[in-house]
Amino acid sequence: MNDGTQRFRALDGLRGLAALMVVAQHICAVFVPVLVGAAPLALARRQPLAAHLAQTPFIILVGGNLAVCTFFVLSGFVLSAAFHRSRQRARLVYTAAARYPRLMLPVLASILLTASLQMLHLLPSRAVAQLTGSWFWLAPQWQFPPTWSEAVYAGAWRVFFHGPYLAGQDPWRIIYNVSLWTMQVEIIGSFILVALLFVAGRWRGRWRAIGYAVAALVCIKSYYVGFIFGIALCDLWTSRPSVLKAVRPWRWWLLGLALGLGAWQRTVYRGFPTWYDRFRLPGWSALDMQILAHLLAAAAIITLMLVWGRPQRWFEQPALQWLGRQSFAIYLLHVPLLGGLAGGLYLWWRPSLGPVAAPLVVVPVFLAALLTLS
Repeated sequence: MNDGTQRFRALDGLRGLAALMVVAQHICAVFVPVLVGAAPLALARRQPLAAHLAQTPFIILVGGNLAVCTFFVLSGFVLSAAFHRSRQRARLVYTAAARYPRLMLPVLASILLTASLQMLHLLPSRAVAQLTGSWFWLAPQWQFPPTWSEAVYAGAWRVFFHGPYLAGQDPWRIIYNVSLWTMQVEIIGSFILVALLFVAGRWRGRWRAIGYAVAALVCIKSYYVGFIFGIALCDLWTSRPSVLKAVRPWRWWLLGLALGLGAWQRTVYRGFPTWYDRFRLPGWSALDMQILAHLLAAAAIITLMLVWGRPQRWFEQPALQWLGRQSFAIYLLHVPLLGGLAGGLYLWWRPSLGPVAAPLVVVPVFLAALLTLS
């Protein structure tokens, strides 16, 4: 096995860990919503410990936004790898043609599953939210009459090209599975990648770097810049590996920077401020700063995976490799299973087990079902 294959295997393991982080955040959003900013301020004031934890670096353990930023940078890296090795534009044509069906078919299946559960009244989101306080995440979901035609349209087109926050429409309604907001970023980011590499990918090194920098500045206040980071990292890895190897002596500093940026959290609850809000670029919102911080953290983590042997070996373990292979299925299935299976079991067991013990029993059952079905 060559060095490049090993490093890609490590990135597969990283993808698996990122999928678990998204699942962990959404589990908290259902059962401990104050911890991830998914509850009203009144509930946060009644649970001050969870509210304070939500504003601390501890939140990186359930950092769903950091995880999806890692997905975006990984996508930029992996999708550009074949082109960087060959510098053949035909590779880009294949990437552009294959990307949509590869994403669309699994996404459509996920939405049809969710619509089926909804039609069978097996997604008791509001009933569970009344007991757990998940008014900002769980309660708004699936509060509309589903139709097959709308589900097919959502899975085949709307999720990718209209976006979950289309003006004048309820974002919880139009995509059925709220975690699929990332699909618009994935598909548009892929097209940006193809266009950028088609234009600048064969320029000489310095001019190519300038092209990447200009594209990053254009996309700087969006998740799309993560794709540019991934393209640049892959280009360095294939054409200038010595530049990445020069980072190796500074790996512990880079790890500290990645953790610091990855823990970036804007203030969620008034009265429970986070010190990260002190750092704000002119004209940038707290959310803009958080997104950029998490994308930079993801790029730093992937850089470490490319130059540091010990984490590579950790992420090549069979369990993480399996999670990496199943990560897309885990991502697509976890929300309907969380709302359906976990929500139903919670309503069933809570009267006998109580509000604290019931989630401790429900979550392992949910995870076992999710990993089995994935």
